[in-house]
Amino acid sequence: MLNNGGSHHGRPQATHTAQTSRLFGLLVSSCKIMESLIRDSLVEFTESNNILTKHQHGFMQHHSCLTNLLEALKAWAEALDRD
Repeated sequence: MLNNGGSHHGRPQATHTAQTSRLFGLLVSSCKIMESLIRDSLVEFTESNNILTKHQHGFMQHHSCLTNLLEALKAWAEALDRD
């Protein structure tokens, strides 16, 4: 709801009600659920169609920044051992 009474510099001021807060909470929750469903669908699609390589760490289960770093360190150590 907007309330023009007592507005600052001609801008309307928002008035918060319990109903507005509940509606906003429902919106946030439903957005998080949708985000989760979309992410799950994208992950399933990319995995089933082999779109991402084994070197992609940002979106795959059990692959994190840490596993990416460990693989890089291993590759560097192997390269140094060959030289």
